[in-house]
Amino acid sequence: VKCAADADCGLGNACVGYACKAGKAAVCGNKAIEVGETCDDGNGADGDGCSGKCLAETPPLGGLIDAAMAYDAATGIGWIVGGELAYQLNDAVVRYSEDGKLAPFTPFAGLVGPPARARASLVRDPKSGHALLFGGEGYYQVFNDVWRLVPNNPGAPSWQAVATKGPQPGERMGAVAFWHAGSGRMVVGLGEGYYKLPEDWWALDPVAKTWKLLTLPPLGGPLPRKAAAVADDGTGGAWIYGGQGYYEVFADLWHVTVVGDAVKFAQVQLAPTAPLPLTRGCLVQTAKGLVLAGGETFYRLSDEVFRIDPGSGKWTTGKGPVTAGPVCSLRADGNVVVQLGQGYYQWTQAPGLVAP
Repeated sequence: VKCAADADCGLGNACVGYACKAGKAAVCGNKAIEVGETCDDGNGADGDGCSGKCLAETPPLGGLIDAAMAYDAATGIGWIVGGELAYQLNDAVVRYSEDGKLAPFTPFAGLVGPPARARASLVRDPKSGHALLFGGEGYYQVFNDVWRLVPNNPGAPSWQAVATKGPQPGERMGAVAFWHAGSGRMVVGLGEGYYKLPEDWWALDPVAKTWKLLTLPPLGGPLPRKAAAVADDGTGGAWIYGGQGYYEVFADLWHVTVVGDAVKFAQVQLAPTAPLPLTRGCLVQTAKGLVLAGGETFYRLSDEVFRIDPGSGKWTTGKGPVTAGPVCSLRADGNVVVQLGQGYYQWTQAPGLVAP
């Protein structure tokens, strides 16, 4: 029977797609899937897999790899920028939330901001709550520009170009980047430029909009590499694991920090041997040590999670999600979330929890 409204179908029935269906009219938001609904998650939000009209949504991040993420465990909100999506570069910004108030994933497309890119660096400034984007790879170029991402929850964020003055680092992607709280600067080093792996390290003052070339120790630092796993140590330094050099994939762990305008390195001797040589993995510091997940090693994807004690160098391993180029974050409950990235024969990775 053709219909235009529920009233055309008689008591107890519903009009769905101009056809009468048995059953009462649906009430979207009651957590019960009823006639005409394909999902009901109990809220009226879009962008979380179930629309405000209780219709299943295509996952907004299906197939996103090599994106950049800045996450704040205190608020449960992070930002995912760039990456590749089905062989195309992603120019949308995605808000990721675990605060229980905002939708888990909210994509914001069409923002006026940086060109689409993958393998960029995104670092959160805890003082302002903003995030700084540096570098990355576009369609036919590698960038060295800087952009500021300004949140406006629950609305859309905005981009501000940071026009730096004076000397600056060359173009690069897959760099190491972290926030140095003591000086209020973003530190960037290593990565891949045009046909080379640069060895220099720089610090950006986002207020003065100036870069400073940092002094390196004469010996003892990590060899040039791209796509290393990086974790903020919470005290103004960072941990670096693995990455790809000119002729090898590394399996070493380093701590890096900045004293004045000088970079300081310390290598952790892993025992009894090092975990897998890995590139395009992710590294997170937890209260119990470091968690290393995902990545690829010698033409295969890693399906292991490594838990490393940086104090002793000892580590254990277990099974984890098979994914390269994922994003990782530390939740307030102490668990690590590993999501997105590239799997075998598929480019969609659901969120996975890893206990520290």
